[in-house]
Amino acid sequence: MYIKALAPTKEIRMKQKEADKLKGETKHKRTTLGDVFIAEYQNQILNKFDLEGFVKEIESKGYKKVAFFCVEEKAEACHRSLVAKRIHRLFSYPLINL
Repeated sequence: MYIKALAPTKEIRMKQKEADKLKGETKHKRTTLGDVFIAEYQNQILNKFDLEGFVKEIESKGYKKVAFFCVEEKAEACHRSLVAKRIHRLFSYPLINL
């Protein structure tokens, strides 16, 4: 399922692009998200999203496993890793990066 409310805004993506430029990295070579992206994503997106409701919805449907697919090679370079880490921290679900 696609959850638009968890997508980073254009503004947040542009801040990451600026950080990449300062480091001389390209999006495809990035191995981690920048501090500014993480802070902005958590403040603007993740802190406002109802993760408890999301988890309850998943559980009510009987799902036993959930996968977040990242387009980046390294999970740490994808905003979905921030969502997965938050779910792990709040609800103690196992977190495995494949």
